[in-house]
Formats: sequence, structure tokens, C-alpha cells
Amino acid sequence: MCSSRNSWQELYLSAMREADPNTTIKLVNLAFEAIRSRLRVLPNGLSDLQEMKQIKVALGRLLALRDRSLRELEKHDRRTAVASTLRRLIRAS
Repeated sequence: MCSSRNSWQELYLSAMREADPNTTIKLVNLAFEAIRSRLRVLPNGLSDLQEMKQIKVALGRLLALRDRSLRELEKHDRRTAVASTLRRLIRAS
């Protein structure tokens, strides 16, 4: 049981530290899945209250991180599309 706790926490921390938006999104998805798995086996009791609070905080931060990463990817895609259009225009003239 302790190893699945460490699993979601390690994936969460890895996602929070990752700089590349593509990798971040992959790590966020893995962290979500690890949290889902952990919640399936987490007994309900006062001893689990602290971990449940940690999971709640982690889920909020992972959602925000995923949204930021998706916005970064969209910006990159727009810049790439603009640059590609400019190159075609320059070649055509």
C-alpha cells in the first residue's frame, strides 16, 4: 500500500518539475491514473485523512498544470503556423 502512495506522489512531483509541456501532459495523465488507482485501494479511516487531503491538493495543482501546459502548446502551434505562413509568403514573393 505504501508503494502506491509513493507512486502517485512521485509522478505528481515529476509532473510539477517538468519543463517540456508535452512531457508534462503525459506525466499529469500518469499521475491522475496513479491517484485513481490509489483511491480505489485507500481504506476509509482517520489514518488516511492526511493522504486524502494531499490528493485533493495534488489534483487541483495537476489540473492547473495541465491547463497551463495545453495553453503553452497552443501558443507554440500558433507561432509555428505563423512562421510557416511567413516562410511561404517570402518564398512566393
